[in-house]
Amino acid sequence: MKDSPKGTRAWLILAALFVVTSILLNTTNVYRVAARSMMPFLFVGTHVLVGKSLDFPVPLHVNDVVLFRVPDKIGELGLKRIVAVPGDSISIVRNVLRVSGATAQYHLSSEFFPDVGPDVGAIGQGVIEQLPGRSTMLVSQNNEFPVDYPRRTIPINTYFVLGDNRTNSDDSRIFGPLKRSRILGKLLLRL
Repeated sequence: MKDSPKGTRAWLILAALFVVTSILLNTTNVYRVAARSMMPFLFVGTHVLVGKSLDFPVPLHVNDVVLFRVPDKIGELGLKRIVAVPGDSISIVRNVLRVSGATAQYHLSSEFFPDVGPDVGAIGQGVIEQLPGRSTMLVSQNNEFPVDYPRRTIPINTYFVLGDNRTNSDDSRIFGPLKRSRILGKLLLRL
C-alpha cells in the first residue's frame, strides 16, 4: 500500500519538528532573571532564552546581553550587557562611559521604573545612553554615586560588561573584564 501525499507530508513535518526541537534543546536554555541589575531591559522574574556558547562558537558583539559565571562567586550566574570588546579602550569618569575615544551622551527619558533598587519602592528615571551606532535605556536613581574606572584596553578573549541599572549592578567595574571562558551564552529572546 502506497503512502498518500498527505501522509508523507505529515511525516516530513513531524521529522522536521523533531530535528528543530532537538537542536533548540541542545543549543539553548531558559533562565529566570533574579536580579535588578539589567532593569529596565530585563525585570526580575522575566524568562529569557539564552544560546549556549560552549557547544558552538557564538560571536559576541557590543550591546549583546550575555549569561556568565560570576567571578569569585561559586555557582552564581549573571546577565550583563557587553559595552567593550577585545581591543577597545574603556574608561568611566563620574558615571560617563568612554569607549575607544567616543564619549557617551546621556538624555533623560520621560519613563520611570519602580522597584529598581534594594529599597522597597525605589524609583528610577529612564536615561538613554548613546554611543556611535547604539543606544541603551538605563535606569538612573537620585542616590547615584560617581563611579570611576581608569582607562584600559580590553585584552584578547575578555569583554567589559555593565548592567543597565548601573547603581545596582556588580559588573566589570567590580570584577574587571570578563574572560570569554566564563560566558555561557548570549540572550536570544525575552519570553
